[in-house]
Amino acid sequence: MKKYSVDFFDFKSRLTNNQILDRLNERTLKKKYLTMEPTDKDFIGRIQDDKFEIFQASFFPYGAACVLQGTISPTSDIKVTTSLHKGFRILFAVWVIAITTLFLVTWFFSSKEFDSLIVFIIGMPIMTLVFRLFLHGAYVLARDKGLKKIKDLLDIG
Repeated sequence: MKKYSVDFFDFKSRLTNNQILDRLNERTLKKKYLTMEPTDKDFIGRIQDDKFEIFQASFFPYGAACVLQGTISPTSDIKVTTSLHKGFRILFAVWVIAITTLFLVTWFFSSKEFDSLIVFIIGMPIMTLVFRLFLHGAYVLARDKGLKKIKDLLDIG
């Protein structure tokens, strides 16, 4: 499994470069930071010259899990890189640290039995893997929905 979820896509639009940028600008709520906010737009993010960094604006169930970063060439070729949102990567790290700390503090102040240490050594990697798979699942759902929206918006065949 990859460290973090990242995928690369190449698309060709039937629109001109300016039409692509106009449609993206029209359907994107511009923000300096990639944070959620209620909006009637399809995407939230930044668009500068021929580059964009956006995510889908739906709150439930997974919208912001996937960030779409792309460049638009003068020939209407669009290169898109999708990745897990930085906030979710931080959430994962904080979750692992918090669960580990919670267990170690509990183990230290309780019986300090060897059996509970074995349970931790076996259970912690399993819990970490399950949470990581949950985040990857949210990323995949958001990526697929975001790519479908961007294909429809930019007339990609």
